[in-house]
Amino acid sequence: MCCSPSPWGEGRGEGSHSEFMMIHPSFILISRDLRKNQTPHEKKLWRLLRNRRFQGFKFHRQFVLGPYIVDFCCYEKRLVIELDGGGHNDPAQENDDHQRDAYFREKGYTVLRFWNHELDKNEAGVLDKIFQQLHTPLFRPQGHLLPEEKGGYFTHGKTGRAK
Repeated sequence: MCCSPSPWGEGRGEGSHSEFMMIHPSFILISRDLRKNQTPHEKKLWRLLRNRRFQGFKFHRQFVLGPYIVDFCCYEKRLVIELDGGGHNDPAQENDDHQRDAYFREKGYTVLRFWNHELDKNEAGVLDKIFQQLHTPLFRPQGHLLPEEKGGYFTHGKTGRAK
C-alpha cells in the first residue's frame, strides 16, 4: 500500500518513530481495515508473532511506516516482514516492491519478503529466517541514530528507568 506522505496526524507520541511522525488519517483507516481483513497467510504468521510469542519481540501488523503500510514490523529490531502472493510476480508490482524496500533500507530497516506458499510449505524455514534476522546486529545508515541513541524511549519510559 502506498500513498504520498503529507503533513496530517499527530504522530505516535513520546518515543515514536521520528522519521515517520506525520500519518495521514486515511492511513489509519486503511491500516485498521487491513487488520480486520487479513489474508489466511497473514493470519497464520500473526498467530506465531503476536503478543511477543516469537522470541519475546514485539511485532505490529499492518503497520504504517512513512508512506507505506507494511504487513509486519518489529520496530525494536528495525525489521519489516512482507508476505507476497502471486500479484507480486507482475513486473510493475516488482518495481514498486523494490522501491519500497529501498525506502526502508534508507531508513535503517531490513525487509524480509516471503511468498505465501513458502509459509505453507516451509513454516519452520520462514521462522528460522526471521529468528536469524532478529539476532543480527542492527544496520544503520551512516549518521542515522536510533531513538534510544537520541535519548528517546529508553530514557523516557513510563517508569522513568532505562528499559
